Amino acid sequence: MVDLKVEIKNYQVIKNAELNFVPGINAIVGATNNGKSSIIRAIRGAINNQGGSSFINYDADEASVSITFNGHKIVWTKSKKQGKSAYTIDGKKLTKIGQTQLPEVAEIMNMPEVEVNNDRHQINFWRQMDRPFLIDKTPYQLFDFISKSKEQELITGLKDITEGQLKTTNKSLDVNFAAVNSTTNEIVKLKSEVEELEKFNNFNLAKLEKLLEFDDKIDKALSLINNPAIETYKKQAVKLAYKVDNLKELVSSINDSLIILKQLDDKVKVITDADKTISSINIDKLKTSSEKAENLLVSFDALNKEYQKIVTLINETNTTTIKCTELELNISTCKHAISQITEELNLFEVCPLCGNHLKQEGHI
Repeated sequence: MVDLKVEIKNYQVIKNAELNFVPGINAIVGATNNGKSSIIRAIRGAINNQGGSSFINYDADEASVSITFNGHKIVWTKSKKQGKSAYTIDGKKLTKIGQTQLPEVAEIMNMPEVEVNNDRHQINFWRQMDRPFLIDKTPYQLFDFISKSKEQELITGLKDITEGQLKTTNKSLDVNFAAVNSTTNEIVKLKSEVEELEKFNNFNLAKLEKLLEFDDKIDKALSLINNPAIETYKKQAVKLAYKVDNLKELVSSINDSLIILKQLDDKVKVITDADKTISSINIDKLKTSSEKAENLLVSFDALNKEYQKIVTLINETNTTTIKCTELELNISTCKHAISQITEELNLFEVCPLCGNHLKQEGHI
């Protein structure tokens, strides 16, 4: 059964190598400069997320190390151009990778880095020239490491308990702070009320007495308002208001009538002036003028009749003139026709109708 399988490509002098490790001690032997140390560096680089890119083979663009361990597979690749690491763990590609060891890789391989005084150490790998771990450390550094390793679980438990207690305490503090704020608001409110009471205590007693007197006057006024006599006055006031409205309407109607009377008065003045003018005219003169007018009308009618006769004669004369002109045209036409016929007959010596000579008496 193979517990550990490693595949290395383009890491330093190793172009392509596959190694199967078995439980127990495994030894890698060979001549110098044939890649034994490169195998260890490649495995350590994949587990610790080695930085840089100088370890990539000179004629390759990237190096990769694949580790299969306890049913898990880790693939670590390093690009020469970008100098970035990439991990694929159990077929899942991780996108956010920093420059330190991944927790997922440390958990699968059970090889976490150890921090001593802010220095990170990989205690599972020991190179040829490395000094023995912790032998070169001071007593304080040694104590710091042991406390972190031996009591880690206890410290983690205490941390969880402390965090839980801290959350509970924070909740209690929030509640207490809310109560304090509410109490503070109440105190501020009470303080404001106390200040108002102090102002009231300093109020002038004389002014208070005046207020009491004013209160008595208000009570008397209210008693008068509720008096039954007030209701009677109110009803009478309503009736008076109704009468006043009627009077206003009557006054308005009277004003309209006055305007109409004024217009009639103006018309009467016009008629009166016309009557005076008519009265000043001499009746005898009017009669004489009237008779003259009648005579003129008669004369005008006679003249008009004569004029109509003249117009009729003129029209008849015009008609006769037109007819005479037409007769003259007809006579001229007949003369011309006779002249043509005579000229034609002169061409014949014998009459075509009677056979006589045309130049004899009785023909032409």
